[in-house]
Amino acid sequence: EQDADCDGGLCITALPGGYCSQDCSADGCPDGGSCWNLGDNLSACLLNCQASNECRRGDGYICDGDNTCFPGEEMQPPGDGDVGAPCQGNADCAGGSCVRDGFPDGYCVQFGCDDASPCPAGAECFQLQGGDTVCLDTCRNAAECRDGYACRPDISACMPGCTADDCPDGTICTEEGLCEEPPCTPNSCAEGTICADSGRCVIDIGAPPAGPVPQCDNIPDWRCEGGEANCGQLIQFMPNQGPGYWDYPANGETNANQYRSWARRDAVMLAKYAAAMTECRTRGWAFGNGGPVCIGDCSEQNGAIPGTSVGSPGHPEGTHTNGYDMDMGYFQVNTDNNWMRPICDHYENGREAYHCTGEPYALDPWRTAMYLGFFHHSPQTRVIGVDGRVGGLVDSAMDQLCEAGYMDGGACVARTRKITYEPTNEGRGWFLFHHHHWHISLTTRRNAGLNSSAGAGEACLRADCGEAEWPMGTPYALRRLPGLLERRLGLATPAHAAITSTWTLEQLDLLQDIERLDGADGAAED
Repeated sequence: EQDADCDGGLCITALPGGYCSQDCSADGCPDGGSCWNLGDNLSACLLNCQASNECRRGDGYICDGDNTCFPGEEMQPPGDGDVGAPCQGNADCAGGSCVRDGFPDGYCVQFGCDDASPCPAGAECFQLQGGDTVCLDTCRNAAECRDGYACRPDISACMPGCTADDCPDGTICTEEGLCEEPPCTPNSCAEGTICADSGRCVIDIGAPPAGPVPQCDNIPDWRCEGGEANCGQLIQFMPNQGPGYWDYPANGETNANQYRSWARRDAVMLAKYAAAMTECRTRGWAFGNGGPVCIGDCSEQNGAIPGTSVGSPGHPEGTHTNGYDMDMGYFQVNTDNNWMRPICDHYENGREAYHCTGEPYALDPWRTAMYLGFFHHSPQTRVIGVDGRVGGLVDSAMDQLCEAGYMDGGACVARTRKITYEPTNEGRGWFLFHHHHWHISLTTRRNAGLNSSAGAGEACLRADCGEAEWPMGTPYALRRLPGLLERRLGLATPAHAAITSTWTLEQLDLLQDIERLDGADGAAED
């Protein structure tokens, strides 16, 4: 209680129960002690230790991180609860954190994950709204989550399931713990649609092939490990033909130089996974050409828009850069392969419309839906854009494939499905140029985050929803224009290069007029 009680002549009364010590500013400390600056010009000896039982634990002293006896809370060894396991407190969790508010019976998490501190097996790193990161238990369906938890299809992670009071007006809480629209009834669907077993009104395209659904083993994993340094690296599809896919020479490529086919490693892994699953699940189907999905434009090796290296960038600015975007041909019927080609009539009043103007007669909706469905297993899938006349067919096929057990996960929840399309031009970038291919756009795993709960209904071709201006280099534009302009209008290369950098639909129509003039013997120069 006072200096006289201590052999060293110093009692540190500010510490619990007092702490006998001595001034060490001049002579240091005796054996078993070490000198510490405690502030207020006080240098005092503290008792050295190796374990807390060497300290006055009854007064709240522990053996701290400096191996001295000092007031503090005993650090508990981490528990053994995996990410997603139930918990009562932090000590129950291997990651040291238990979240209880809103999480039935608690939920073990691990905060601060990144490339240097990855999540343990069976968990993935997500970014929260404030920028913090957290490891969550991943899943493919509700059966892989604890009781009271649902497999959130937009992020493929186990999260608290809904109750009847949680869901917005007009929705119900399903057995899977997800808020969904109430099921349809036979008389509630619009003309041209039917009430499917899934409870949704779908376009009547018949029924999927009868099962049993094949069990697919030895499928390449879509999950990429090693952080952004590895997963963000641009690679090619090697080999260029594999289970269910073919990276064929497209848009001026050759077998020896497929310079337009570089994508992020995680994107390539996901595309190969979806292709292998589709090939396996559809084996034996009697319709369609049975060929692999055909890979088109991705990015160039340096991350540039395909065609940049030859002076003809083929896509709008802000797309097809750094390996996030991929174009692929639709699965088709009555064709030899699934190359990128129109699957429908695409003319209006004799003019190229650059979108389907009639039914997509060459589309295989079942394989197309299945392949795009497996992309939903990764929350990195930002959006999948298809032609406006294709979208409804794919949606309908996807519903029925899910109901038949061919697919699971995010593709089977309409609210969070990543398929988008524009039956009319809404300005989101999908209306034009998707009558011969679909477009898949990914994001990083961290950017996918926990905030991607909405589907793709309002998603744009460009992630920032900026205007998608199509460059002259696109394979959909007529490449003869520079020569035509020079020959017919007398414009030299620098001039016509300046005016052909971006295109509107009206300008593309003018391009066709010039093309027709050039082919008409003796046509007027204007």
